[in-house]
Amino acid sequence: MTSDDPVLRLIEALARLDAEDYLRAEAANDPGSEPGAENPALPATGTRA
Repeated sequence: MTSDDPVLRLIEALARLDAEDYLRAEAANDPGSEPGAENPALPATGTRA
């Protein structure tokens, strides 16, 4: 769905780029790596108490 409003078109384009970037980053993650290692802002699961 593309709008004729240039601001909405910009928002739609940025949303598509963000989604593509997220999917690309997810695909690049090594499945055997420590959770949260790629992005320290994400909480690691299974952390020691």
